[in-house]
Amino acid sequence: MNVISVGTVHENSGITVENRFEIADNGASWRFFSGGRNILELNGGERTFLRMERLTCGKFCEASVLPEKFRLHRSEDGCSAELETSGVIPFGCEYRVVRDCRIASGGALMTTDVSAVTGGRVDGLELEPLVFPGDPVAVEFLIFGEKQFRRVELSGTEEVYSGAEVPLMVRVIYPSGMSCEVALGADVWRHRAAFDIPGASSEYELVFSDGELRFTRRVLRYAPDVEPERRSWRFTILLGWRDGSDRPEPEGEAFELGGCTMSAASRRELRSLVRRSGASLVWKNVAPVVCRDAAHVSRAGKGELPHFDLEEYFSAWQWANRQLGKSGAGFTLSPAPGGIFADSVILGNLGIPPTELG
Repeated sequence: MNVISVGTVHENSGITVENRFEIADNGASWRFFSGGRNILELNGGERTFLRMERLTCGKFCEASVLPEKFRLHRSEDGCSAELETSGVIPFGCEYRVVRDCRIASGGALMTTDVSAVTGGRVDGLELEPLVFPGDPVAVEFLIFGEKQFRRVELSGTEEVYSGAEVPLMVRVIYPSGMSCEVALGADVWRHRAAFDIPGASSEYELVFSDGELRFTRRVLRYAPDVEPERRSWRFTILLGWRDGSDRPEPEGEAFELGGCTMSAASRRELRSLVRRSGASLVWKNVAPVVCRDAAHVSRAGKGELPHFDLEEYFSAWQWANRQLGKSGAGFTLSPAPGGIFADSVILGNLGIPPTELG
């Protein structure tokens, strides 16, 4: 995998330390930045379709961050990459922001950790704003707890959504047929944490203005008389894109697994099936779910914690293709026809094996 980068290169152990990375991905490119206003950009041709800006802790924006780590790890087969970053916001009690981003064939899984460095508290948190420029024509989004996507045709200036409840998935559609999508990772309960904290609130907004859609995520806002608990926070999201071309039908031996894929039983069954097989496999009728069994996220004593298993499908797809790829086989998924996620960009991209990044 060839990586366009700017900065100082350290060749040891296949790790490169840079100021910027650019990774080609089937006609588009991901650009990652160690500092400045943006964390990443997704570009297709001469156009930018997605920008991720920096988060804000309390009154302090991450744009002032002092970078500590900015490293890219490349897989042996060239089909995936993992970016590790960390830095400190040098104001207030100081906040450390650590990210891990796994990139593969039209998608990325990003985990963000935020903590107070000097024993202070994370006193309010606005996660990374997601901006979709380039004159998108429509947005489809699913609010947690709802059964159907809402669709809004975009024109002029308008507030598409504003509320305390988090969107589980947001899909942005462009005139060219290009689509970008963001979805919550498994940790839905963290994105909804304000509902369980006295004196805390949350606010999520989708606003279209000047040809771009902005997704704002204020996950934690505290009343003036509330002292936040002393703890760190972790949030995970998935990002995906696809052009308007048709996807080929997945090929291989078909199988089905139901229920929440994050359960220990489901994970064991899938891994056993892949290890026994020497042929390509197709996971049919895939239907991601929001499950509440806290045992699935290693917190059995918590009773109920809502989690979304789309992240597990992404991870299983990567793992299974590494295993089956050793014998020249592949692993793909096929969404349940007519299901609520049948048109998902992220899930649809899992219908082909990972391809080499450029």
